[in-house]
Amino acid sequence: MIREISFSKQQDLLAAKAQEDMLRAELDNKKSDFQMLGSQKARYEQLKREVESNKDLYEAFLNREKETNATSDYKNVTARFTDPAIVPLFPIAPQRMKLVLIATFFGFAIACALVIIFETLREVIRTSSDVQDKLGSHLLRYDSESEKAGSSPKRRYLLSLFGPRRKAVQRSVPLRPNLVIAETNEL
Repeated sequence: MIREISFSKQQDLLAAKAQEDMLRAELDNKKSDFQMLGSQKARYEQLKREVESNKDLYEAFLNREKETNATSDYKNVTARFTDPAIVPLFPIAPQRMKLVLIATFFGFAIACALVIIFETLREVIRTSSDVQDKLGSHLLRYDSESEKAGSSPKRRYLLSLFGPRRKAVQRSVPLRPNLVIAETNEL
């Protein structure tokens, strides 16, 4: 009896070991299948991306072909009529009077602007107050004969050179540089 119990227990042990070996083999198979599944999934994702890029490329080529077919039938026309021509009721010609008035107005405006610009840039002494404003010194002598009514600047210049007071003018001419030099030395 003990032998039979021992024999049955050994049989149970052998059956359990066989079952354990079978389960281990099945577990190893499942592990290798799972690892294969992971590599297959990676390969599947790679192929899926490749299919998407090929599909986009195919669609781009297909669209380009459609555009090429559509434009190959197109005939390039250099001129088209968009609106019908309407015959005017009155003859049309350039409005000469209007153009002349506009040109005159702009010519006058430009002339005025030039006069103002030249007058502001001109540094001529015209009056006795200009001597002090522009030169920064006092007037030494004022020649009333040279500024008679109607006398031109040329006449005044000639009077200053050849008139009755020419010696006084000639004596005062070198006085101005001396005054300027004296004023700069004082600074």
